[in-house]
Amino acid sequence: MFLLFVTFSITTINAQVLFTETFDTYGNGDLNANYDNTTPGQGGWVTGRGVNSIGKAIVTTETGKGKVLIVSSNNTTSGNNVSINKDIKSLWNNRATGNNVLKFKYECYGIDNFLSAVGITDKGLNTSLIIINYNALVNQISAVNNNTNGNFNTNILKNNTTSFPHAIWITTEMYIDFNINKIYYYIPTLNIFYSTTFTHNFQPTKLHLNTTGLNSQSIVK
Repeated sequence: MFLLFVTFSITTINAQVLFTETFDTYGNGDLNANYDNTTPGQGGWVTGRGVNSIGKAIVTTETGKGKVLIVSSNNTTSGNNVSINKDIKSLWNNRATGNNVLKFKYECYGIDNFLSAVGITDKGLNTSLIIINYNALVNQISAVNNNTNGNFNTNILKNNTTSFPHAIWITTEMYIDFNINKIYYYIPTLNIFYSTTFTHNFQPTKLHLNTTGLNSQSIVK
C-alpha cells in the first residue's frame, strides 16, 4: 500500500489525501509490460530495468492483503533490477493552499537478497527528498535525503543485525515539513525514529521504488 497526504502541520487534523494505492483495481500480471522507463502502464506507473535484467513487477492476489505488487528476478540468478515510478507533480501542485507537510506511508515485505529504495524525489533518485533503503545484502536500513542541492545525507537506522526483518510486513512513514525544512522517518514495527533538516528547493515530483541485487529466491512486495 502507498498513501500520500498533506496537512497544515503534523499535529493538525486537517489532512488532505493526495493519493492512495492498494493495487486492488488492477489486473493480475505485469504492472507495466513496457520496461522502458517511459511508457505509463496500469495506474500511470512507469517501469524500467537494466539492459541485462529480466526482473518483473507483477500484480498478484495475496491471502489477507488483497492485491499486492511483487518485484522479483523472474527466477534468474543475479544482477537483476527493477525501477518503478509514478508522477505526483500535479497532485502536489494542486494541493490545498497552506498544506505544506507531506506524509508518505507504505508497506513492504522482503525475502532473501535485495536492496530496495522507496521514497519521493524531484526528478530521479539523484534528487531525493526522502528515501528509505532496505538493504538485505548487508542487513542495513538507512534514510537518504538531499540536505542541499546535490549533497546527500545518509543515516544508518539499523545496521548489521542478525534479526534483519525478513518475511514480515513493515510499515514505513516519512514526513517532509516544508514550513520549517525538516524531515522525519518513522518505522513503528522496528521502533525506529529519525529526523533531519534540509535547505534545497526540490519539490515532490515522483514516487520511486528501485530494487536491485535480486537473486533467484528474492521477493520484494
